[in-house]
Amino acid sequence: MPNKDRTLLVLKYLQDHSDGRRSVSTRDIRNMLAEHGHNATVLTVRRDIKAIRDVGYDVQIQEEKGKLTRYFYTDRALSLPEAQTLVDAVVAAQFLTPAKSAAVIGMLKDIVGPGCSEELEPYIAVSDQVKAPNEQILLIIQDICKAIHSKRKISFVYMTLDIDLGRIPKHDGHVYIVSPYATVWKEDRYYLIGYSEKHEQVAVFRIDRIDQLKILKERLKNPPEDYSLQDYLDKAFRMYGKGPEDTVVLRCRREMLDHIRDRFGDRAEIRKINEETFEATVEVILSATFYGWLHQYVGEITLISPEFAVQQYAARLQDALDDVLGVEPE
Repeated sequence: MPNKDRTLLVLKYLQDHSDGRRSVSTRDIRNMLAEHGHNATVLTVRRDIKAIRDVGYDVQIQEEKGKLTRYFYTDRALSLPEAQTLVDAVVAAQFLTPAKSAAVIGMLKDIVGPGCSEELEPYIAVSDQVKAPNEQILLIIQDICKAIHSKRKISFVYMTLDIDLGRIPKHDGHVYIVSPYATVWKEDRYYLIGYSEKHEQVAVFRIDRIDQLKILKERLKNPPEDYSLQDYLDKAFRMYGKGPEDTVVLRCRREMLDHIRDRFGDRAEIRKINEETFEATVEVILSATFYGWLHQYVGEITLISPEFAVQQYAARLQDALDDVLGVEPE
């Protein structure tokens, strides 16, 4: 075996089996090399370690009289706290499927090394978590970024949920043509923001619901003159306040299933009434923000219990009506 190949084997072994907390001995390295057909001596190992250190790798050496020399590979790209933060972000990210989340966490464990990886586990508690079912999500994000960089339009089919929670194409498989402007990670989901030719305005799309994406040759449409990404984000995404929650039941038209899942995640208990209607039992904060959200869907989402919440909502609507009727015409 050529010396350079043997030295690379030693480097790989150090990377895979040692870090700042776990070491390997000269005997361990010699046994590994023997498995690869090389009968290395103690001096051979020392020379390989020196060569590795000479080119800039951080390998610490522990020598004690009467004990085997031990080596620690400490040249890690991430510290344990840094990697832990990323693991928690991966767990919280709803645009990643469970399988992809596990794969990314495995990569992070490889980066920090074998000693630290045992401690690298998700510790974050995430509410309203709905992991994406689309396994191609990262490839789709990559293609969107390519389109933004090359200033090209994209086309795709947008998926939605049916009453039985299956994924189906929205608007009978309508192909959306969009000029992509930005991708946004908000509330643990990834979104595409761009000019939609269907809507004839800037619109927002959940990237985990995008399917059959293609980068088109046509140049993208420049943003409208009054377009500002930050202003659009402020209008498109609204945060809900904190406080005690109450259990409410909402009767909804089938088309509202996506909205219910988007807002309440897996905590929404869905009960199918018929092919066109379902009920959602959810925990909410009975605030002006919630009632304002509910008012957007008059005729599509109806608050049916508890009774005191229904009365509160009715009183707010009556107050709003009184305010309108009380305004003298100019």
